[in-house]
Amino acid sequence: MAPAEYRELFGSRAFIRYLIAITLLTWVRDGLITWILSFLHDQELASADGAAWLRPASGMPPPNDAIGLAIFVGGATGGVALGAISDSLFRSARRPPLLIFTLAQAVALGALGPMVEWTGAAWLALSPVGAVVCVWAACFFVLGNYSLLCYGVPTDLGEQRAGMAAGVTRHSTHIVLTSQSHRNHIAITSQSHR
Repeated sequence: MAPAEYRELFGSRAFIRYLIAITLLTWVRDGLITWILSFLHDQELASADGAAWLRPASGMPPPNDAIGLAIFVGGATGGVALGAISDSLFRSARRPPLLIFTLAQAVALGALGPMVEWTGAAWLALSPVGAVVCVWAACFFVLGNYSLLCYGVPTDLGEQRAGMAAGVTRHSTHIVLTSQSHRNHIAITSQSHR
């Protein structure tokens, strides 16, 4: 690749915005997937090893399985749905559905966190079924956005830049993953020394 091609790619404001968005979304995605069972344990919903619910779960599979399935199904359906919504309702425009799904992802993540205390909707996320539904919804929106950013946006930049754009965005996500792995190692190590 010639430096001129990189200058052209990095000269695109749309690409820079998408690159920042995919970098931030990688932190959200991996933080959610990595720490959700620890969060549910802190909320006294799941055992520390994720093998059992600590509140009545009426025949639900153990947290490891239920949350894993919610992540998978949420991500798979979100990726397909956002692409379809982008193509059919927004005529392949990427920004409007990305913004809508980002707002919805904030609501879904908020339903798991401090927002439940403010709204009085604690019943939603503080039950095993509610937690699984919230994780599914969060993954639907988080991973739906992630799929669109990783796979749809590079093709929007044209055939000449699609491969380079995909490579640069993958590189940025690997930088995030490396820094997040280091932070996770520090967090886990500091917890084990207490």
